[in-house]
Amino acid sequence: MKIGAIIVNYNDSKRIVLLVNKLLAYSVFSDIVIVDNVSNEEDINNLKNQLTQYQVHILINETNVGFNQATTNGLKLLSDMKNDYAFSINSDIEVSKETIIAHVSFLEEHNDYGAVSCKMIEGGKEKQMYYQFPTIRSEVRNDLGINKLFHIKPKIRKKHDGYIDIDFARSSFLCLRMEAMEKIDYFDGGTFLYFGEAILGIKLKKLGYKEACLLNYKYYHNHIYKNGYKMNGYKATYKDSLYLFKKYYKVSKFGFFRLKAAYKIGILIRKAFRIS
Repeated sequence: MKIGAIIVNYNDSKRIVLLVNKLLAYSVFSDIVIVDNVSNEEDINNLKNQLTQYQVHILINETNVGFNQATTNGLKLLSDMKNDYAFSINSDIEVSKETIIAHVSFLEEHNDYGAVSCKMIEGGKEKQMYYQFPTIRSEVRNDLGINKLFHIKPKIRKKHDGYIDIDFARSSFLCLRMEAMEKIDYFDGGTFLYFGEAILGIKLKKLGYKEACLLNYKYYHNHIYKNGYKMNGYKATYKDSLYLFKKYYKVSKFGFFRLKAAYKIGILIRKAFRIS
């Protein structure tokens, strides 16, 4: 059995070097692929100079293709190298060997699951790591800030002993069955950064695969948030949502009108209250 990992880089080589060295020390991974999205020359050289182990493969994209296509590029390379399972791991993640092994063991024992993750800890608190498939209604609520205001949580599909069935999990730490990834043609590069995990879950479900969250394991997300409202991120989210709804849903013209109207109102709300 071969286990691989993918880490997407954009000018974050210092943290990636630390992460990769920790992962290699676990003696679990056959291959670790770092996919670079056109970082600066110094950052790329740091990767090449610091990570010379034979298990580490550095793939440099000619252009910044976004997170989802970069992940797909890495998955295809892992597929060529005959890996059975692959982890999508962000550069700001800390995870134990025990947790990694538990994810692979779960997929080994549950052939009808295409992906699995676990609880996420951020800032010392457990944070949301799984979501429901998006709908026009849910995206309108997101744009208007209703989900945050009323703390609306995603529904669990089914609860089992030690894990729950979910629609889809964050890709910050996600264990993937390579056989399933090959069948669904990996992540959809039509979205740049957002909704990649949602589309992945949609494609897995169409082929009869499920996703799960392990309740007895966790990973740590050391994300650094910037102050102020992130208008560019909000606009990018809207653009990627349009792609998802056009390609994977049958949405009426009125549905798209509602989505566009909520987006424009959301811009006004964010500018007025400087919220993200």
